[in-house]
Amino acid sequence: MTKDRWLRVGIPTLLVLVWLVGGAIGGQEAAHIALTTVLDLCDPPQTTTPTSLVAAIAEAHRRVQTASAQQERRGMGTTLTMAIFDPEAERVLVANVGDSRAYLIRGEAAIALTADHRDAWIDEHGTTRMGLT
Repeated sequence: MTKDRWLRVGIPTLLVLVWLVGGAIGGQEAAHIALTTVLDLCDPPQTTTPTSLVAAIAEAHRRVQTASAQQERRGMGTTLTMAIFDPEAERVLVANVGDSRAYLIRGEAAIALTADHRDAWIDEHGTTRMGLT
């Protein structure tokens, strides 16, 4: 079974979508761990910087990996897509892990803001990318 979770907190607005890996044992728990971690570390959202956003996602990854070390939880995983909309600072921070993407929709056009990925790697800009598995 696959489930998603949305959460919206205050202004600036923080939106988080976690989508557990369907059929994986512990997927719901992995999604919960990722969600609560980024909410704890990105609160309040107006103080979140690109660096602290990456750090929050890295910590969520670490916590999911730690939990998945237990035999009954092996293979658990989740995707995560999040955005912080701050109209006062005129900024939007967007991040994702896994294959749940974020899009900018304008009229009939959909522009991908993020790309799919699963495991850790260094992208063409030298940025570490990782999956929560």
